[in-house]
Amino acid sequence: MIPIAQCVHKIPSRARIRIPSRKGDEVFFTFLQERLHRCEQVTESVINPLTGGVLIFYTGDFSAIAEYAKKQHIFRMADTKHNPNTLTHVTMDTYKNLDAQMKKLTGGELDLPGATFIALAGAGIYKIAQGNFTAPAWYTAFWYALNIFLKAKGKDTSG
Repeated sequence: MIPIAQCVHKIPSRARIRIPSRKGDEVFFTFLQERLHRCEQVTESVINPLTGGVLIFYTGDFSAIAEYAKKQHIFRMADTKHNPNTLTHVTMDTYKNLDAQMKKLTGGELDLPGATFIALAGAGIYKIAQGNFTAPAWYTAFWYALNIFLKAKGKDTSG
């Protein structure tokens, strides 16, 4: 079976991929590097078997390298229709992970929006207690806390 590679980062002339299923397999990554150097578009590659990563320097279009690797049975690129590494997806995944950790830590009693609400409301109360009634400190914190609370409660954040 051909291992699946995930594109972690790509700019013109350089791409970083990971092959999680082969992480730690030095023999595989040495083979991969040797085979990649036979591809016309690859100018250099740097392997890291410990992380399962490959940094590929290339000319032309990366899709030609992906096609070459697939035909040579080296690796197959993961479906790129849904790129999990966009800023939005990374942010959403991070939020979901933090929310799950908050629920686990509190035995399901408090989620991330609730904790944010409490923190921002607390910051507002603290500013009032200090005698700071000027804009934007205390009521901005309340405003943000309320908006986060209301928006999060209106959506399913369990993922």
